[in-house]
Amino acid sequence: MKLFLLLLMFYENSTYIESYNQRFLNIRDTIQKYQDIKKKKLPNKKRPRHIAKLHVYNLPDDQFYDYMRIKREVFNELVNTLAPHFCSPRLSNEDSKLEPWRIVAMCIRYLQGGATRDILHWFAVHKSTFCKYFWEFVRIVPIAPKAVKWYQTQEEMELSARKFRDISEMSRCIGAVDGIVIKIQCPNTRDCENPRSYFCRKGFYGLNVQAVCDANKQFVYFDTSFSGSCCDSPAFKSSRLNRKFEEESFKEYFLVGDAAYPLRPYLLTPYKSLNTDDDEYRRKKNFNNHLQTARQCIECAFGILVRRFQILHRPLANKFVELPRLLMCLAHLHNFILSHQEWQIEYEDDPNTVEILNTIQTVIAGREEEFFENRREDSTIEGEQIRTGLSNDFNRCQHYLTTQELGEN
Repeated sequence: MKLFLLLLMFYENSTYIESYNQRFLNIRDTIQKYQDIKKKKLPNKKRPRHIAKLHVYNLPDDQFYDYMRIKREVFNELVNTLAPHFCSPRLSNEDSKLEPWRIVAMCIRYLQGGATRDILHWFAVHKSTFCKYFWEFVRIVPIAPKAVKWYQTQEEMELSARKFRDISEMSRCIGAVDGIVIKIQCPNTRDCENPRSYFCRKGFYGLNVQAVCDANKQFVYFDTSFSGSCCDSPAFKSSRLNRKFEEESFKEYFLVGDAAYPLRPYLLTPYKSLNTDDDEYRRKKNFNNHLQTARQCIECAFGILVRRFQILHRPLANKFVELPRLLMCLAHLHNFILSHQEWQIEYEDDPNTVEILNTIQTVIAGREEEFFENRREDSTIEGEQIRTGLSNDFNRCQHYLTTQELGEN
């Protein structure tokens, strides 16, 4: 009896051990199958070509402008201009080659604040393909007409001065200068030596852009090489344009800027701290009004730039080293689009305008040569003399025109 009980106990224990071992083996086999599936390399399948879900040419004109922020005619002109230049070796793969209109459309949409995920969905492209074409687009945009460049001839300066004279009566003014801080993400130490220097007084990281525009609000100078903590005055003083004015003689031409800039013979600024009790208050106030009329062109140019390219509403998340090239691309596109606008100033000999300008020139005849002769470099006194002379002439012209109106009445 005892022997039977011992045999029975041994059989039950062996059965339990076998079931335990079997469960362990089953779990091990399941884990092994999962690891094999995870390590298994799926065959590379060619991604199917999708037709873009959004065809901008099929949109009505009003929806096209709302989506692209430019007119259809300007878009077509831009596509025709850039199409022959999409031939980079990186983009030679026929499987990833896109139509020129598609490249320009998705790049313009991205610059106007469109979400990358939506662009990839609506234009049916992969993220890597979009990035390649986008930076290729940024590279070739400067070849478009009306690119940002300084005046090349004396005739161009004279034409710009005539346009400024039409809108503000500021004779010999060829541009309005100002600065704008573009938001960026905090750069790292690999991109710059002192990332903290890009933190501006407004409470964000940015780039200080110094720009000059003409009377048509098109940029003729655009410099993106200054940090956000750099003020307008030292930024302009160390700019290439300032060195150009100091080294080269532009004769009687000058720029206009706000009170943040230093007064120079080639850069006129408004009078500061006007006092109503001052005997010359009227003369200084009149000069400030004329200067403000000319200077508002650069304010409008920045407003149009930021309003059209809404990517500037948020900190730029692109690579730090690529930011200057991206901002220059926006400036070039700004000029190209404005060159096709119907409201840009074209100088015409309007009879009323010619009569007023002739009256002013009669009153201040011979004064310009007196103001601008023997100019000294970097001279605040010389700039003050020019500003005083112009303000006196504005005051005399206003008194002359008022007298003529009273005489006619």
